[in-house]
Amino acid sequence: TAHGALSLRIHPDEANKYGLPVGERVKLDVSGITRYLGVQTDNRVPLGVALVPALPEQPCGFAFADLQRAERAPLSIPTPPAPTDSEPTLEVSA
Repeated sequence: TAHGALSLRIHPDEANKYGLPVGERVKLDVSGITRYLGVQTDNRVPLGVALVPALPEQPCGFAFADLQRAERAPLSIPTPPAPTDSEPTLEVSA
C-alpha cells in the first residue's frame, strides 16, 4: 500500500475468499460513496466485517460494502471531470 493510503482492514480469510491480496489498492463502493483503499488483513477483524475509515460525508457506523465488487484501482486517484458551462460552480474568494 502506498504511504498515507487509507486501509480496508479485513480478516485474512475474507481477503482470500474475495481474492484481495495484502497491499492491493482497490476501488470499493461503500454505501454509495466510491472509496480507494489499500487492503490490509487483521486476525482481530471479525469474519463478515470490513473496517474502513470514515469520511466527513460518510458518518461513522455500519455501512454496506460488497467485497465481491471490489476492483483493482490505479495508484493515483482519478480526478473528477471539470464542470461544463451547464453545471453550477462555486466560487470562493480568500
